[in-house]
Amino acid sequence: MVDPERQEASGAENPHKAAEFVWLKENRNAFFLYVRDQFAEQGRGALVIDTTAEPLGEETPFYYASQDKIAEQDDEVSRRLATFVGEYEPEVEFVAVFIRPGIELEFSMYQIRVGEGLAQAVNRVSRGQSLTRINAELSHLNQLLGDVDQIFDQDIEEAKRRVNGNHDSRT
Repeated sequence: MVDPERQEASGAENPHKAAEFVWLKENRNAFFLYVRDQFAEQGRGALVIDTTAEPLGEETPFYYASQDKIAEQDDEVSRRLATFVGEYEPEVEFVAVFIRPGIELEFSMYQIRVGEGLAQAVNRVSRGQSLTRINAELSHLNQLLGDVDQIFDQDIEEAKRRVNGNHDSRT
């Protein structure tokens, strides 16, 4: 299993990997929603992010490659990717592979873990939605969670006031 912290440290030597790691970190929740949906339909697989035509950003194309499709390829990169795909925990992780242009195509692979809370709160997202749409849904979910936290905090403060009020009246 790839430790994202080690991947981040090793990415410092390679500006492509450093940028990929930061971009993955910023978008991991949105990608996790997409990958979970694909996992439900196709089984294990990997998120493939293709930067050969479009640099990292909102318009960067990505797709899901199932474990079966990866196994059909008979090359070193696919065999390495198959190992990642066979080892990740789909409930809380996903595998991402970047394809970069170069004299020969270059590849980077990551095994990314998301927070347990998000993993438990995942609502399936429709296939083919843009990263912008997925991020908007995540933003809405975060706002709702913030509202719940605020209500919870208010309830705690109210309970403290009642306890302190009752305590003061006894003395």
